[in-house]
Amino acid sequence: MEYKGQTTAVAAIFLLVGMMFLVPVITEKALAMITSTAMINKPKCSGELKLVSYHLEKGIWKLRPSSAGCPVMWNTNPNGPAGWEIGDVTYKVMIAKSTASPLVKFSFSSPPNGNPNTCHVTFPAGFGPVVGDCTIKQGMYPDANYQVWSKLPGVDSGKLKENVAP
Repeated sequence: MEYKGQTTAVAAIFLLVGMMFLVPVITEKALAMITSTAMINKPKCSGELKLVSYHLEKGIWKLRPSSAGCPVMWNTNPNGPAGWEIGDVTYKVMIAKSTASPLVKFSFSSPPNGNPNTCHVTFPAGFGPVVGDCTIKQGMYPDANYQVWSKLPGVDSGKLKENVAP
């Protein structure tokens, strides 16, 4: 019996089926776009974030960070079909019933090579009256959600008791 034609057909089927699974996975990271939202004391917004600075090490701004508000938003894209998105946005935290206005830096990274997307909340001048955290989804359109909570008595702080400054 001659199997050459059947072997070639089976190999072609495996190649096509493999490409159906691999191409979406590869292009998913290559076309990623980060949409970010930051809030104070979700869901009540008992305060305001005022933009201090923003910086992209890699990527392009699709929507520049909001100048002030609660929530604030920004959106980035890679600057190529297989590019990175790395950057940070710094806001001044204006909390009701507080004279302190600490700075908070929201950082993000979306590598094109299959490594996980990451985000961080840091306080350049110390924590002051707030704590924070973030979550970021993986995949083609990762949403990054940043939260800042007040540690002040009398301010509705949402998840404050679950978040302790390191």
